[in-house]
Amino acid sequence: MKKLILLLTIALFGSVQAYSQGLDLGFKVGYNYTNFDIDNVSAKSRSGLMAGAFVKVKLSETFGIQPEVLLMQRAGQLGYNDPTVTGTGAFTFNYIDVPVMLVFKPIPILNIHFGPYASYLASVSVDNKGVGYDFSEVRKSQFNDWDFGAAAGVGVDVLFLTAGVRYNQGLTKVGNASKGYIFANGRTSVVTVYAGIAF
Repeated sequence: MKKLILLLTIALFGSVQAYSQGLDLGFKVGYNYTNFDIDNVSAKSRSGLMAGAFVKVKLSETFGIQPEVLLMQRAGQLGYNDPTVTGTGAFTFNYIDVPVMLVFKPIPILNIHFGPYASYLASVSVDNKGVGYDFSEVRKSQFNDWDFGAAAGVGVDVLFLTAGVRYNQGLTKVGNASKGYIFANGRTSVVTVYAGIAF
């Protein structure tokens, strides 16, 4: 799986070599605020970190393509109270995200971007916050390796600086129903606030 991620990363960044005009490489960091949509579960968002790299490919004065490779934390505190699971757990999912954004710039300093993303679940950590269920027994195998979704956002570009906000909507169930109840019907959505630089 690590080889697949590496090959995908090389393909994304290598595929833009033909567009040597108007090509920028950048790095960005930010905070994620995650919402968990899970049946019969109360959820509180926790902040997570985001960091990664992107390539801006300028196709015209107003349109471009921006592939990215990001390390994304999706975190939340979840409370369960039903016959199957009770208690509270603080979850942190560490994903490798590969979004490919279409970028529209109505004016030079403003960008509007949207497109699909694929996420690979690298690891999961869980802390017990209550009684009734031992969340420390939760394993990565109880979750699907891949999450697919759509993203959209707005940003501001000034000289070599960029900043903005993005919304990510997961379309895939996080949990693997055959491996346990915990996230059997759950999807995530994420709001990311970020800042970065481009060269």
